[in-house]
Amino acid sequence: GTTEVAATMYLLQDNVITAGQQGIVQLKLHAPVVAAPGDHFIIRTLSPVRTVGGGMIAEAIPARLKRSKSGVIEEALARCQAAGTEKDFVQYCIRTAADMAATETQIALRAKVTAKKLKELLAELMAEDKIIQLTSNLFMHSEVFASITQKLVNDITKFHNATPASPGIPPQELCELSGLRKDVFEGVVELLLKNKKIVERKSRLALPQYSETFTEKQQQSIDSVEELFRARLFNPPNPKEVAEHLNSTQPDADKTIKILTEQGRLVRVENVHLFHCQAIEEAGKRLRDFIAEHGCLESVKFKYLIDTTRKYAIPLLDHFDRIGVTSRAGNTRYLKNR
Repeated sequence: GTTEVAATMYLLQDNVITAGQQGIVQLKLHAPVVAAPGDHFIIRTLSPVRTVGGGMIAEAIPARLKRSKSGVIEEALARCQAAGTEKDFVQYCIRTAADMAATETQIALRAKVTAKKLKELLAELMAEDKIIQLTSNLFMHSEVFASITQKLVNDITKFHNATPASPGIPPQELCELSGLRKDVFEGVVELLLKNKKIVERKSRLALPQYSETFTEKQQQSIDSVEELFRARLFNPPNPKEVAEHLNSTQPDADKTIKILTEQGRLVRVENVHLFHCQAIEEAGKRLRDFIAEHGCLESVKFKYLIDTTRKYAIPLLDHFDRIGVTSRAGNTRYLKNR
């Protein structure tokens, strides 16, 4: 399994390595070879042919390292230290994964270990609390997980402080703040929810000890607007009508609507109209009961079923299609579980 190949050598730590000294070098090979962490090599000059040194491979990488760049030497030393054993290098691969986490395939390819051996090493590292399994095939180093957890908690705290009336931060917004890949973010959040480091409220993420607060004026506006929507279940007011009802400015009315939406008491249907959650529940019940009795529902009849206009009936029907209550064939609706 040995190979002889021409190479150019670059010193990373010092300008000179004399006889008997050790140092980190980078070899740029003139042809590809199979090189795994821990493999040994020797260096000979071409002319005259003589052995000038030997060492152990830390890792095969695609680009040259520049020793003038900050942190390169320190990282190279850590890489060399980890290459001493397969277990240490697997841990190193997970700790330095480009996306903060890595799959078994990614780890095996980088560490050059078999799938069977990798499973044994991963089990050992998890037993030692060195790594964490986010999903069935996604692993993260414990130190990285702790760092990410602290950042997420800080981001949620800042959101709570900036928007005390909100039940929590939308997951998508927190994901963007974290800079994590979506599946990595979801794996971390799922584990934090399981460990009760964070909680989910009204489809948002919050700290366990947090509860939204409102000023007296905000509470009065919230109660008044909610009552207006309840009184007009299937003919809901638009934002302008809400402002007129509150005798306030449009921005203030929009803030009240936003609070009620975040609380889940108002629901935006098909990104068109806002309905009270009771309207959604009642419309769905009437729709299911009618189809259960008659087998199907022609779209035009739905507006009579809830005593409203086509303007509101069609978006509601589309909403029930989207969430899986009904299925559509032309202008006819059927229950999804039929």
